[in-house]
Amino acid sequence: MFISQNTYGRYLILSAAAGVLLSLLWDGFRILHLATGKRRSDPPRLVSLFCGDLLFALISAVTMILLTYYANYGRFRWFAFAAAGIGFVSWRVTGGRLLMACAERLIMLTLALLRFLFRPFALLFGRIRKKLTEVSRRVSSRKTLKKHLKIVNNRFSLTGKRRKRSKKESKTV
Repeated sequence: MFISQNTYGRYLILSAAAGVLLSLLWDGFRILHLATGKRRSDPPRLVSLFCGDLLFALISAVTMILLTYYANYGRFRWFAFAAAGIGFVSWRVTGGRLLMACAERLIMLTLALLRFLFRPFALLFGRIRKKLTEVSRRVSSRKTLKKHLKIVNNRFSLTGKRRKRSKKESKTV
């Protein structure tokens, strides 16, 4: 089967673009690790770092396989992986350095944006919690509990049969 030079050119350009996108994904993982802010030797951080690296490797492999099937009819060409590597390195040397220099500011901006977006929900749930606390304090007062426990204990005997209320009990309910 004959493959035109236009197909090879498109495959080369798409491979370089995939390399740049994979480098952006790698920078996203790096920023996420910076945002966690834990020490490097903590076991949970090492596990999350391992999982992030594994996820990146899987995404990279799937991206290159899909790119090969989409752009070159499933035929492996060495220059596609070389172009992806060149795209990856070119982003890391140029835009990646700028992005990582601004990473701390991006983290602070993202946190401020999330606080702004979730503030109404926090206020709403704070008010709900306050009302529930008031209700639980009112219900858990001794008089209320004694009254309700007395009603429950007096309405049912130990055998499970329902007793008739006395006149005094029917007045309190």
